[in-house]
Amino acid sequence: MNTYLNKKIYCNLCKSSDLEEIINFGKHPIAHRLLSQKNEEEFQNIVNLIFCKECGLLQLGQPIPKEELYSNYNWLSSWKNNPQTDRLIYLINKEFEIDKNSNIIEIGCNDGSFLKILKNLGYKNLIGIEPSIDGYKSSCRNKINTINSYLTLKNANKIVEDYGHFDFLIARHVIEHITEIDELLKSIKILLKDNALILIEVPNLDFILKSFDYSSIWEEHVNYFNLDILNYFFSRIGGQIIHNETYLFSGETLLVFAKFSEKSNNIKETYLPKLFNDISIFRKRWKSFKQEINKYLRHLKIQNKKIAVYGAGCRACSIINFTGIGKYIDYCFDDQHEKQNKFLPGSHIPIKSGAKLTDLNPDYCLLAVNAENESNVIKIHTDYSNSRKKFVSILPPSKLLPNFFY
Repeated sequence: MNTYLNKKIYCNLCKSSDLEEIINFGKHPIAHRLLSQKNEEEFQNIVNLIFCKECGLLQLGQPIPKEELYSNYNWLSSWKNNPQTDRLIYLINKEFEIDKNSNIIEIGCNDGSFLKILKNLGYKNLIGIEPSIDGYKSSCRNKINTINSYLTLKNANKIVEDYGHFDFLIARHVIEHITEIDELLKSIKILLKDNALILIEVPNLDFILKSFDYSSIWEEHVNYFNLDILNYFFSRIGGQIIHNETYLFSGETLLVFAKFSEKSNNIKETYLPKLFNDISIFRKRWKSFKQEINKYLRHLKIQNKKIAVYGAGCRACSIINFTGIGKYIDYCFDDQHEKQNKFLPGSHIPIKSGAKLTDLNPDYCLLAVNAENESNVIKIHTDYSNSRKKFVSILPPSKLLPNFFY
């Protein structure tokens, strides 16, 4: 029996206790919780990855209770560039021809922006579930019928009682946040009609492992999925994946469409040896990666170079805190006005408006924006890049990563 801090732990997906710790990143503050004051007291929690030897799920060994994690949560979907939206709409509207009168539900709908797009396209029967207060209120302002709650067995039965069963279920960047996967699966099974369609988006674990993207590990992402593990996930309720693809979004995103059936499938976990080998390489690389990124920035500081980071997102906060490179960074720039004049958690780096980049004129600017946004940032700041100052990325994938990333 595995224990962690004298607490028994089980796999979030299959409930096995046959678990192995992969990396312990140490104790860190919540990445999305920016500080209003530099010396503000911060909640901290150990971030450690564990591997389930039964089903292969990589997960956090000590997730933060959701009441603590989402009690002060003010990150909305509309803040992020969503370049994949047109592709999703094409798949829903043209490829799978979801009927406009279909009963559609989105779990974790956040501010309702995706359901609003569907509504504008003529889809009529839309329901959103959103536990955070900010997201719920924003979704209501978008005139989406929204339930302010987590999806539980009790709520699932009540939703079916009120609205009937659903033809289509959407969960975009949601299931990686949920520790109670077994209850989630049972709740989804209650909600759906037989042969209903399910759309799920998750960060792609295969990309994280092959690119050594340690920035993608953070306290909200308690589960890490690749296609094999999603196959196992769906098999527990009879779902079968009928379409999958990947695209750039916050690293790399894995998109799947699955068809739900009340019959359960038996999936043989033949993928486990290769997956564990890839995870073992990821584990082994961590120590040298941490040393190399510190060495790179320390060398610049010895030369009296001023260093800034561009992007105050969760991936940026995670990689800065995990590697301890905050001591080398003078400023953070971000274009989101809600983040400006605050401080990054842990490192306490001040956040300035992106418009201040040329004025403050750092010698090196570490791009900590998603790859799909890098070219836009560079284009906006051509005066800076033309002045022989240097943009360098610290988030995969990017053509501007320093050599030690490879």
